[in-house]
Amino acid sequence: MKRLPAAREAMEARLRALNRQRVLEEIAEYARACAGTEADLDSRLEEAGLESLRGMYRSTWKATPEDP
Repeated sequence: MKRLPAAREAMEARLRALNRQRVLEEIAEYARACAGTEADLDSRLEEAGLESLRGMYRSTWKATPEDP
């Protein structure tokens, strides 16, 4: 019976998606709760991370005279 494996795969995929969503929500809730507290991300670390991301994406953007 081929339906059983397909149904099982679909259920497992859905459970994985639900788990990913739950983890993202828990991380977001933690970030909201810690915002502005001592547990909040260090501002220098945050800026370094943002600058790293800007550098990564800058190389993929089409360079224009307006780009920083």
